[in-house]
Amino acid sequence: MNKTLFFVTILFIGIAFGCGNQGNNNSQQFGPGGFGDRGNFDPEEIAERQVERLTEQLDLSKDQQKQVYDLTIENFENMSKMRGQGGGDFEAMREQMQKAREEQNKKMKTILTDDQWGKYEIFQEEMRARRGQGRPGGFGGQQ
Repeated sequence: MNKTLFFVTILFIGIAFGCGNQGNNNSQQFGPGGFGDRGNFDPEEIAERQVERLTEQLDLSKDQQKQVYDLTIENFENMSKMRGQGGGDFEAMREQMQKAREEQNKKMKTILTDDQWGKYEIFQEEMRARRGQGRPGGFGGQQ
């Protein structure tokens, strides 16, 4: 009887932990305020969140919001294509993505004022630091 009760208790605890963590599996992949669940890569949702964050940080105008939204969608599509074409050569893919980020920054700089650009660079550094917390080398950082 005691063995049965013990196994039922262990089974119950296992089920409770499994249900309690369901949908919480590494959510917030990109850190606090990130893009949400790992499997939830809706480009429009990501772009909307990016625009909201940057509007809050940089006081974007309506025109800037539209341009940042479009740029974020474009960047998401480019990155998705690169991931699909990776073929296992992670170093080459990393270099391609770095070039894409540099190109995105060039475009972003044309959208923002000089003052906003300075704040944007600080914001980007903070986000990089936040992503790197708790991981050797960080996310996309040096290893």
